Amino acid sequence: MAVRDLEKIMNSIISKSFLELESVPIELKQNGARAAFMNVIYEPNINAYVISVNKRLTDPAPLNAIKGGFAHELSYILVDKTIGKKPGSTFYKRTKVDSYCDEVTADVYAILRGYGSHLLEMINYLKTSEGSENTKYTWYSGLTTPQIEKLIGEKRIPKV
Repeated sequence: MAVRDLEKIMNSIISKSFLELESVPIELKQNGARAAFMNVIYEPNINAYVISVNKRLTDPAPLNAIKGGFAHELSYILVDKTIGKKPGSTFYKRTKVDSYCDEVTADVYAILRGYGSHLLEMINYLKTSEGSENTKYTWYSGLTTPQIEKLIGEKRIPKV
């Protein structure tokens, strides 16, 4: 999938569910290296958040899995813009506990914004993807599938 197509998907998600991020500079880049499905960092040199997209994994991915990945990464940016003292300050925690809390928080924000089923599709795709570096998907440390299913089953949770 071309970067411009991914940008359209991301911008659609922002305009529907992450309005606070409409004026935030976010760039996309594709890589084919052994990396996560998607990953976000803040690049101070260009004063923008950069979401790296693993071309090897996203090209064959279902659209809803891609949307789930974007909702998760946009949630990181939303948290960073909301509670970070400076851009990117919430991204560089290195303990396992910090990492777990960050993953869970991003998952919850994505679910609260209506992308819980998309998040599940992303996780299920990555668990079974032949292009995945680790088909056991043990590197993911966010909410479990049953936890996500329970949350998206709540009537208060929006659906996109």
